[in-house]
Amino acid sequence: MFMERINLLRDRNGLLIKILWIIYIIDLVFYFSLDPIKTFIWPSIGLIIAISLVIILKSKAPPVFTMYATILGLYIFFFSLNYFFPYFINYIFIFLGIILTSLYQNALAIVFSGGLATSLLIYFYTENQELYAETMSEIDLIYYVLFGLFTVIFLLFYSNYVNKLWVQAYKRENEAKEALFLSQEYLQSIIQHTQDAVVVIDKDERVLTANQAFERIFGIPIEKNLGEKLDILPKRIVPLAKKQLQKVLQGERLIAIETKCLRSDGEEITVEMTLSPIYNKEQSIDAIFVIVRDITQKKETERLLLESEKLKLAGEIAAGIAHEVRNPLTVISGFLQMIDRDPQKIKQYSSIMLGEIKRVNEIINEFLLLAKPKPQNFLVCDLTDVVQDVLLLFESECNLKSIVLNTKLSSKPTILKCEPNHLKQVFINLLKNAIEAMPKGGTLTIQTDQTDKNTATVSISDTGVGIPSANMQLIGQPFFTTKDSGTGLGLMITEKIIKDHQGNVEIKSIENIGTEVIIQLPLKK
Repeated sequence: MFMERINLLRDRNGLLIKILWIIYIIDLVFYFSLDPIKTFIWPSIGLIIAISLVIILKSKAPPVFTMYATILGLYIFFFSLNYFFPYFINYIFIFLGIILTSLYQNALAIVFSGGLATSLLIYFYTENQELYAETMSEIDLIYYVLFGLFTVIFLLFYSNYVNKLWVQAYKRENEAKEALFLSQEYLQSIIQHTQDAVVVIDKDERVLTANQAFERIFGIPIEKNLGEKLDILPKRIVPLAKKQLQKVLQGERLIAIETKCLRSDGEEITVEMTLSPIYNKEQSIDAIFVIVRDITQKKETERLLLESEKLKLAGEIAAGIAHEVRNPLTVISGFLQMIDRDPQKIKQYSSIMLGEIKRVNEIINEFLLLAKPKPQNFLVCDLTDVVQDVLLLFESECNLKSIVLNTKLSSKPTILKCEPNHLKQVFINLLKNAIEAMPKGGTLTIQTDQTDKNTATVSISDTGVGIPSANMQLIGQPFFTTKDSGTGLGLMITEKIIKDHQGNVEIKSIENIGTEVIIQLPLKK
């Protein structure tokens, strides 16, 4: 706070000295142009005072000393004017000293100025009483002094009030400048030290500024390209980039757009771009702030991870197939050996071997459907019709196993663009699972509904044995099954078919309470 007052006082000293120079020059011009009596004495005194005050100001003397020296120099100048030219107007000019001193907003300075002004008024009235007798009397002198006193009192209160405002304003200005400086420094530091490329372009796509990361990623020296357009996009992407740029110029912000860019050596890299508009004080867009992140290495890592996952899955499936196929082959091999010992029992054992061969065939067919599905022929269908076709296949089985079939099908059209045979396979798999989960009977509920204008939902729930919480994480993994005759591929195929239809599958289950499978599919737009 103390330094703020000192700096403020120093600024006011400089301002008042500038005002004195202006007053001196204007007075000098009028004097040499209009006054018939010419002398160089008071102009020389005024020039000496003005130059001396400038020297004191530049010498970095204490601001308080400079303040009193400036006030004293002002009254010395007024004294010389009245001494050499005792005009009544120069007498009145003495009051100007009090008014000019109020610029300091300092009580001591105003009192000091008021004392000097009163002393000069009394001195010149006494010395030039005969000259002023025609225009003023003794009582006028008293009122002149009283006017000066009132002026001092008013300026004391006024300066006290304004000085507080001025100090507060000065403090806030310095705080704002400091905050702005720190903000600019922080922003500049962040921009220069970030690993992402940052570039600012104008509305005509010319470069205004960029950071070092931009030069490092693209190999383009920015200093040589300021004011130029950057050619960093492959030609096939330019039309789309123009459209996106127009969106930003209309005020839209585009975040993490994945695209391709070219380095200066022609190498193509994968990047994420974020584009934000920059507004001026009139709230119109002047430029575009662009952040570019090189994700080439990240995409390559993701690709390698995906390949690794594919290899892992292929290994798991191969191990599962080997295990699942080995069991039937072991049975077939054993019965062949038994037939070799006793050929008379070939008819007795052939049916068992055919059953095992059929099981191997089912495993291979399901694996082929999962690994290399048939070409899909998407048609426009009503979901309710597809579900009803499947329900016809299970009505008799449900009756035989004491299962109550409860259907709640939507009365609204639920039109999908789908492969109906694949969807039927999904519902057959899920209904078979539900029926097998209720060996002692129960309730099987199938419900279709239109969740919103874009989504259809199918819910299949049972009151069966449920799925233990320990097994919930394993559901959908290849060859995981709790059935004696299951392959463990049914749910994988179901999830793949639903995913191919841009839908999703959710399974909820409570052990000994039941299971619910919820399928969501997009409606045809």
